[in-house]
Amino acid sequence: MHATTQGLWITLAAVLAWGAQLPIAAGAMQHIDSATINLIRYAVASVIFVLLLWQRAGWQPLCLGLRTPLVWWAGGLGMAGSGSLVYLGLQYTRPEIAVLLIALQPTMTAIAEWALYRKRPPRFTLLCMAAAFGGVAWAVTRGGELLLQPSRQASHELLGSLLVILGASSWVFYTLTSIKLRPWSALQITAVTCVTALPSLLVFWLLYHALGHTLMPQAQAWPETGLRLAFLALGGVVAAMFLWNAGAARIGTLNAMLVLNLMPVVTFGVRALEGVPLHPTEVWGACVVMLALMANNLWQRRHSNR
Repeated sequence: MHATTQGLWITLAAVLAWGAQLPIAAGAMQHIDSATINLIRYAVASVIFVLLLWQRAGWQPLCLGLRTPLVWWAGGLGMAGSGSLVYLGLQYTRPEIAVLLIALQPTMTAIAEWALYRKRPPRFTLLCMAAAFGGVAWAVTRGGELLLQPSRQASHELLGSLLVILGASSWVFYTLTSIKLRPWSALQITAVTCVTALPSLLVFWLLYHALGHTLMPQAQAWPETGLRLAFLALGGVVAAMFLWNAGAARIGTLNAMLVLNLMPVVTFGVRALEGVPLHPTEVWGACVVMLALMANNLWQRRHSNR
């Protein structure tokens, strides 16, 4: 198999894992709270990444990383903040909405770089960004229905969407911060930021528990919940990150981002298989978002090859 084809399949596998992650997490939250889910999945991932890093390079890279203040910001505020806010928001909104908001992360990154580094996006990119935000707004509000007919459910869905946006913004912060650690290997960055995320996740869990919001599965629900937790930790964090890094190394970042734009399709497909009815405005909004992101990605590829 050609290296490019192989890279596409590997990247697609990562996107499949990430796209299925939100519906699987939403199902798990019927029996266990979001704070416990995040604490478990990052604790498991941290152990695996640290062991892999130790096997490859010994303890020095981990010790060096833990002595770097920037790593604690990336892990504590970026990685832990992203997971906590997105999963908390998922308790109030639906996976098909959450995935569209997460899909805006490349657009959020462009806005952040514009604000921080004065790197103004090209005009075509700005048009695509506006279209993507418009598609998300149309889907989140169901064509304005939630704004015109306010209700308790509408308030919950809008609150959940706001939390997911904040979580996506935290991941943008993580991305921009981890770029400054680029002399390190991807494994070292991932391992040390997972470890430094754990204290924040533990504090969030203790706060959640003190407020009486933690929830543990009943005995009969443990088999299904355990399988979901195993996928969220091993598939959604460990395997997906390895697959993404391996695939992007073969086909390049721009091509990998093009494949990543398919994540909403995966989430919508999983929800359809679960028998969840999809609102037409969500489907049309998702189409606008994906087309806008893909158009911008193809435009970037064309101009990068000149």
